[in-house]
Amino acid sequence: MWRDSVYVVGGWGRSKTPDATGTIYYTPDLTLTGSGAGAPGTNLDFALNMAGNAGLPYQMGSSFGNGPIPIDSRKLELSLDDLLVLSVSNALPAIFRNYAGVLDASGKASARLGIPNLPVLKGIRIYTAFVTLKATAPSGIASISNTFLFTIQ
Repeated sequence: MWRDSVYVVGGWGRSKTPDATGTIYYTPDLTLTGSGAGAPGTNLDFALNMAGNAGLPYQMGSSFGNGPIPIDSRKLELSLDDLLVLSVSNALPAIFRNYAGVLDASGKASARLGIPNLPVLKGIRIYTAFVTLKATAPSGIASISNTFLFTIQ
């Protein structure tokens, strides 16, 4: 199970939230975790948790690199590449399931990445993160999750 060997870029199971000065702290209640075999033909299930962002819309994305993409004084640790464009555009909903939605009253949601059954994908590293959206927040982004990294087995 990937849950036991999750490495999150920037820290283990923690997310980055800047304070008013832009200082970044790791906050354990803002997390993206994943579980699954991580092999071609299987699913990787994600658990999104941002308790302080309950009821806010979210957008998740996956990319081949960890960027970063600057968002005001913060950074989203994904690369602007074709995989990111596909994952946020809803062009392949059977692969990128629930990559956009609304966090529930507890600030939680789930999503799934369906890994195509193509053995040639073995060894590819994929980075995944999500943001919560709020019109009154800087750049319209309330929070940025940690980045979940896995290698297709």
